[in-house]
Amino acid sequence: MKTALALVAALGLAPMALGDLLYDNGGPDGTNGVSNFQGTLSGVPYDRMVADDFVLAQYSLLQGAALSGVWYGGGGVGQTASFRVGIMVDTGNGPDPNPGSWIYDGVVALGNEMLTGNYYFSRPEVQYTMDLPDIALNGAETYWVTIQPQGTLDNFFHLTSAAGQGNIIGDQIYVSYPDLGAPMWTPGYPAQFTDYYDVTFQLYGVPAPGALALFGLAGLLGRRRR
Repeated sequence: MKTALALVAALGLAPMALGDLLYDNGGPDGTNGVSNFQGTLSGVPYDRMVADDFVLAQYSLLQGAALSGVWYGGGGVGQTASFRVGIMVDTGNGPDPNPGSWIYDGVVALGNEMLTGNYYFSRPEVQYTMDLPDIALNGAETYWVTIQPQGTLDNFFHLTSAAGQGNIIGDQIYVSYPDLGAPMWTPGYPAQFTDYYDVTFQLYGVPAPGALALFGLAGLLGRRRR
C-alpha cells in the first residue's frame, strides 16, 4: 500500500502536464529491473532497448509518456536529458522490428524527472515524464512502446511491473540487446531472462471523443479561413 501511494504521489503532476491517463502498465513490483539505455560504459557503446505492449480503450491522441527506473551506480536525477520513443504495431510475433515503418520513432527531450522517495535494490527510484507529438492511435488494437534513455554514462534499469495490463501474449517484454546477440526484437523470455516481466510505463493524451472534437474544431477553423 505504501508503494502504491508513493506511485500516485509521484504521478500526481503528470496528468496536468501530459493530458489524461490513457494507459497504466502499473508501478514497480520490486522484483527486478531490465537494462534499457543508449550510452557508453568504460569506452564500450551500448544500445539496449525494451518494448512492452499496450491496448487503448478507444481512439486517442497520444501526447506524453512516463516510466520509472534506477541507475546501476545509484545516481538520482541528472543522468539523462532525452529519450528515444518508439510506437509500433503488433506483427502477431511481437513488435515491428523495422524502425522505418514504426508509427513513431523520435528522440524527445526530458520533460520532468523526480525522485519518488522509494528505493529498489538500494537505489533511488527516478520517475521520468516526457511530451510527445500528437500520435493518433486506434482503440482495441495492440501496440508496442519503447522508451530508451539516451546518451547515458550509466546502466539504466527499467523497473519491472506486475500489472501486465492488456497483454495478449502474457506478461512479457521484447528486447533489443545487440551486444548480447539479441536482435530487434527478441522475446524477453526465455532468451534473456528466467521469468516473465512487464515494465512500468504510463501513457497520456486525449481520448475520444475529445480527440475527435479537436479534429472537428480544426476542420471548422480551416473552413472559416477559406
